[in-house]
Amino acid sequence: MTGYGTASVKTSFGTVTVELKAVNQRFQECHIRLPHHLLKCEEAIRKQVKKQILRGKVDLFVTIEQDATSLKKLTVDTALLDQYIEAANLIAGRLSHGESQRLDAQSLLLHTEIATVTLDTGERAEEMENAILEAVALALASLNEMRLQEGEHLFQDIAESLRQLALLCDQVERQAASMLGDYQEKIKARLQEYLKEVELDHDRLLTEVALLADKADIREEIVRLRSHLTQFDHYFQLDEAIGRRLDFLVQEMNREVNTIGSKALDTQIRQHVVEMKGFIEKIKEQVQNIE
Repeated sequence: MTGYGTASVKTSFGTVTVELKAVNQRFQECHIRLPHHLLKCEEAIRKQVKKQILRGKVDLFVTIEQDATSLKKLTVDTALLDQYIEAANLIAGRLSHGESQRLDAQSLLLHTEIATVTLDTGERAEEMENAILEAVALALASLNEMRLQEGEHLFQDIAESLRQLALLCDQVERQAASMLGDYQEKIKARLQEYLKEVELDHDRLLTEVALLADKADIREEIVRLRSHLTQFDHYFQLDEAIGRRLDFLVQEMNREVNTIGSKALDTQIRQHVVEMKGFIEKIKEQVQNIE
């Protein structure tokens, strides 16, 4: 289920901000982007996200806005600096009078191989990790609140599709009850038209119709389809992950409707089957959004 959440936590070293973006996907996938020096927190963040989001693709961003130089540390590579000085002196000794130049300390400080600015977390490492995990928890709560609102609309939409399926199931059942009688009359009328003066063998006609009725009987499919609709309502009442079970139910519903379509001798029933498959396909797409 799609959603967005963000949260910030203030600390002694600055402000930690976490952003979460989630989009629909059948399986759970989490991409975490955070500063290099915080990579050790990645596994803890991933576990925290997995507890809250079971399905979907999640992008998580961690940024730290530092207060002045609270964590910054200037490091000078003195060994490399000595080599630069030695090289400069060597060059100066070979230059003619007046060409010698003094070594520029400011330029050396700008040389990234000699002077580098790093983050010195030191004793604050634990505080930083705790702040990040706290921000992740708050961002997940914000995300889930948005997903909950979307879920309410999704539930109403699925419930309406299920209601329409139940109505169509009733219509198919009623139509099936009269289908064989109508089909018998059609066969009888057509045979009389072709045979004209020849008397029909009514016993043989009834036998053939009975065989046809057995092949075209869709009562079991209707019973199973109603059972699946009831199971949908049951799962909606559970406070747990139901996405995979609903996905399975949709597949079974589609199987029963396909069988009804292949058995049906009535044009109107086949039209209802087309409508039912449309609602099932809609439910199938929506179920992918449910954990």
